[in-house]
Amino acid sequence: MSGNDAEKIKKTEFIDDLIKKLAAEKIQKIRDETNKRVLERIKFDDTLSKFE
Repeated sequence: MSGNDAEKIKKTEFIDDLIKKLAAEKIQKIRDETNKRVLERIKFDDTLSKFE
């Protein structure tokens, strides 16, 4: 393996790690937003049940 091949592999691994990190952050953001909406819905349902 030449130094050039090693450098390409290193860059590819860096890019793969970066993509994984960004994807994980995006997934966490979606989960947080979903949890927020679920909690809002639970509060709404609880408030609504007080009027029944």
